[in-house]
Amino acid sequence: MSIKRFLICAGCVCLLAGCTTPDTVTPEQIQIAKLRTELNRTTSDTRGLVNQVEDLNARCKSLESENASLRSMLSQTQSSVRDVSSRVTETQQGLSQLSKTSSRTEDIAALNKAYNQIVAQMKTMTESQLESQRKIDKNLQVIQGDAKTLQSYINENRTKLASLESRISEVDSRAKAAAQRAASAPQHTSTPPPAQTIVRTGKPSSANITYESLYEHVVAAGESIWMIAKDYGVSITDIYNVNPDMTSTSLRVGQKIKVPKRLDQ
Repeated sequence: MSIKRFLICAGCVCLLAGCTTPDTVTPEQIQIAKLRTELNRTTSDTRGLVNQVEDLNARCKSLESENASLRSMLSQTQSSVRDVSSRVTETQQGLSQLSKTSSRTEDIAALNKAYNQIVAQMKTMTESQLESQRKIDKNLQVIQGDAKTLQSYINENRTKLASLESRISEVDSRAKAAAQRAASAPQHTSTPPPAQTIVRTGKPSSANITYESLYEHVVAAGESIWMIAKDYGVSITDIYNVNPDMTSTSLRVGQKIKVPKRLDQ
């Protein structure tokens, strides 16, 4: 999926997520709301990552252009250094011969000093350009590494977005199927399932579950206590703990029961 496509899809999901939620909700509605929230957050994170990658790519191109220019300058400087060094060497040899036959030692010393200054300047220029090139190469490596890491995050988020969209579709399908079952269910009292032992511990089954904040769930056709507990991410015992008046494990269509909330959702 292209970046543009999943951003458009995510925008549509955001509009759907803007609907108000009634006080009494079904587990499918809760799941879809959670999935849409996660979808919106992932889309926003991905958009930011895409912008960062584009900025890094632009910086890479700029550095690569600067690096190419420096390499060209360095090549020219090195060629000049070799040419000047060759001529200076010839001059030095001439000075050496001149010193053996001439008495003007002051002139020879001045020429020697000028020669050494030229060589030192050329060496400084070469070292400076080499250092600049090393810095640019290092910056390029860092930026390219960052761009690669960000791209991996984008790929992970794309996979996550696809998974979230699939889960939303699955939950929607389950909600529609439950509604169809309720509409086509015969209007007579079915034989209740065998009674089961209700176990209450009084304590949440996990540190991520709180009894201080509860959902109110309306039982739909075909739902069992096990299905409801699974949908909300809690245990059956958690539901029994917050429903002390529940004396039977069988459920009735339209029955309202309390379900504890998870702190990590």
